[in-house]
Amino acid sequence: MADSLSELARDIDATCHLTGTLKLRCGRIAGDYFDKQLFESGPQLLRRVGRGAEVVGRQVAVVEDIVSTGAQFVMP
Repeated sequence: MADSLSELARDIDATCHLTGTLKLRCGRIAGDYFDKQLFESGPQLLRRVGRGAEVVGRQVAVVEDIVSTGAQFVMP
């Protein structure tokens, strides 16, 4: 399982980790950024993440950060 988790981590990094000169909404410049929209919009990647933890018989909640996501809709 360790190998599959390492492979999953590499795939998440390859899909969602952006590098360069990135200007954040707050005005700061970042050299690295994890784009959660790229992560959340990949159904195959999400399926693999879901298989990483046993959830049978457990209640699971997914919490969306509505404060930062809502701001994306008002940005030009």
